[in-house]
Amino acid sequence: MNRTSIEEKVKYILSEEFHVEQEAITPGALISDMLELDRQTYVDFLAVIKFGFNIKCPIAEMPEINTFNELYDYIESHQ
Repeated sequence: MNRTSIEEKVKYILSEEFHVEQEAITPGALISDMLELDRQTYVDFLAVIKFGFNIKCPIAEMPEINTFNELYDYIESHQ
């Protein structure tokens, strides 16, 4: 999956699961702000990424991911 496909899929999945407008998801946007993550939504977010892209998302690695650009990099490197 190429970078553009990853971005489009992330936007689609998050708009469906978290009711976020796809246009608002930009590479530099902070994930925690955009999704208003608390403990439960953080777990939901991890599950969405794990199952949506069929990758492992160790919680220990996720705090380093702050922006959508960093998320795209993570997904791209773990395919």
